[in-house]
Amino acid sequence: MVFRKVFFFSLVVTAALSMSAAVFGYTPPQTVQVGLTACKTSSSLSLGTGEIEVGTWVKDSFESEATLSGNGSFTVSVPTLTMVDANEYYGSYKKAQRACEDLEDLWGYDFAPVYQEQELWGVAAVNLSAENASRAKNDLNSNKTISSAVLLSDSREVIAVLTQNASLCAAGEKATSLGSCSFRGTISFLLSGSTITPVNTVLLDEYLYGVVPSEMPSSWETEALKAQAVAARSYALTRLTAHTSDGYQLCDSTHCQVYIGYGQEKTSTNNAVDETSGEVALYNGSPINAVFCSSSGGATDSGVNVWVNEVPYLQAVPELVDEGVESWSRTYTASQISSFCASAGKPVGEVQDVQITATNPYGRVQELTVVGTSGTAVFQKEETRTLFQYSSEGSFPSRMYTINGQTSLYTPSTQAPTQTTTQTTTQQTPSANSTYAVSANGTEALQGKDHYFLGSDGNMVQSNLDEPFVYQNGQSNSFSISLAPSHVFLAAEKTYTFTGKGNGHGVGMSQYGANAMAKAGYDYIDILTHYYTGITVE
Repeated sequence: MVFRKVFFFSLVVTAALSMSAAVFGYTPPQTVQVGLTACKTSSSLSLGTGEIEVGTWVKDSFESEATLSGNGSFTVSVPTLTMVDANEYYGSYKKAQRACEDLEDLWGYDFAPVYQEQELWGVAAVNLSAENASRAKNDLNSNKTISSAVLLSDSREVIAVLTQNASLCAAGEKATSLGSCSFRGTISFLLSGSTITPVNTVLLDEYLYGVVPSEMPSSWETEALKAQAVAARSYALTRLTAHTSDGYQLCDSTHCQVYIGYGQEKTSTNNAVDETSGEVALYNGSPINAVFCSSSGGATDSGVNVWVNEVPYLQAVPELVDEGVESWSRTYTASQISSFCASAGKPVGEVQDVQITATNPYGRVQELTVVGTSGTAVFQKEETRTLFQYSSEGSFPSRMYTINGQTSLYTPSTQAPTQTTTQTTTQQTPSANSTYAVSANGTEALQGKDHYFLGSDGNMVQSNLDEPFVYQNGQSNSFSISLAPSHVFLAAEKTYTFTGKGNGHGVGMSQYGANAMAKAGYDYIDILTHYYTGITVE
C-alpha cells in the first residue's frame, strides 16, 4: 500500500508567527502563562543557588531589570509579618537598594526594594511586628501596607519584595529551579491569602516541550509524536481563557494538559515540536479542541455522546490499525450493582438484570439498563462507565465493553426477566425436567421430598420437589435449586462480568491508534485528519 505523503517546510517559531497571519489566517500567541498548581504552597519555595534575573515581559520578550546575587540558596515565601510602603520610588533596583540602606540607618527597621513595574522600584519596611508597624507608619508618614506580594530571600535577609508584576529566572540558565522541578521561561508569583501559586510564562513551543512527553511516551514513533505535538498545540490554544479568573491561562494538570517542565523534556519530543512549529489543526479557520484518549478500544466516539454539544470534527471513526488496544475486565454481584445505582441516585431495589440497550455504530455502549425489584434505571453516555465510580476500582476505563459476553442489544419487556442462579460445576448436565443440587459430589439430580435449602440470609427452608423455588436474599422466585438430604448449600448470587477494551473517553485521537498508524507508514497529517473529521493542518 502506498500512503499519501505531505511535506511541510520546518519553520522556526518566529517565522511561523510572522507568516501565519498572511498565509493561514490564524496567528498563535508567542507565549502562554501556566499556573503551576503542582508547586502551589502556603509556605515557601526553593529557587536554588546562583544569580536571579528579575524583570517583566514586554511584547512577548522578557526584559531584565536587575541581577540579584544571594548568600546561599534563594527562597520565595509568604510574608508572615507586616510590610509598610515607604512611598519612595526609583528607576532601578540598585538605587532602591541604596535608599533601603539609608532608611535602615535612619530608622532601624529592615527595608527591601519592591518591584512595582517596568523601571520602577519602591521601598518597604519589612518583617514588622504589629507594634513596629504602627511606629513605622508614623516614622515614614505612610498608612500604606503591602499585602499581595511575596518575599525573595537568601539565607540571611529579604533581598526584594515581588509583586505579581515581577518575573524572575535563573541568570544564564535554560531553566529555573522551583522546588524539585525546573521550568524554561520565567516564574512569577500570585499570592491569594496565604497561598503562593507560581506562574510560568514560557514560549508556546517550549511549553509543548514539557507537555508532549508527559502525554505520550517519548519512545513512540516520530509521526505519532508529531501528531501529538500538533494536537497539544491546538488544544492549548482553545484553553487560553480556562483560568482567567485564577490569574493565568493554562494549568499544569489534566484539566488542561499535563506539564512537568524542563526536567521532563526528551530529544525525540522536542524534535517533534520543532518539526511542527507553528502548525495548528484548524476547522473553519479556528484551532480545534483536539481532545485525545489513550486507546479507543477499536473505534472512537462522537463528542456529543460524551459531552453535550455536537462538534463537527469530533465524530466516531474506526481504528485503521488494531494494535496496542488495552483490555480490562470487572465482575460485580447483583447486590453491588444495586448499591452503585443507589449511590448514583437511581435506586432499583434487588437487581434482576443488567443489559446494554444502546451502542454507537462501532459497539461503544451508549445506554445501560438495570432492572430491579423496585424499578428500572437507565444510564446513558458517560454514565455507563461512571456508574462504577462507586466501586473500589473506580469508573470503567472505557465504554467499549460487553456484559457476560453479550454483544447484541437487549430490548427490555414490561416484566422483569426471570432470574436464574448460575453455578460453576459441570459434572452433570442439567435437563429441563429435573431438579439439581450442588453437593460434595458435584451437581446431582434430586428425587423424593423433604429437601432443605439455606438462603443467603441464614434461614433454613424445607422444600418439596413438586413446589420448586429459589430462595435468595430473603426472596423466592421460580426455577429451583434444592438440596439433597444431609447437604446444605448457600445460594450463589448472580454476577455480571464486564469485559472491555480501551482506556479513556474515546473521543478524538487515540494515542495507541496514532502510534499504530505511524508504524504502518502513515504520517502525522494522515493521523490527525483521520481522527479529527474535516480539519486542515496549517
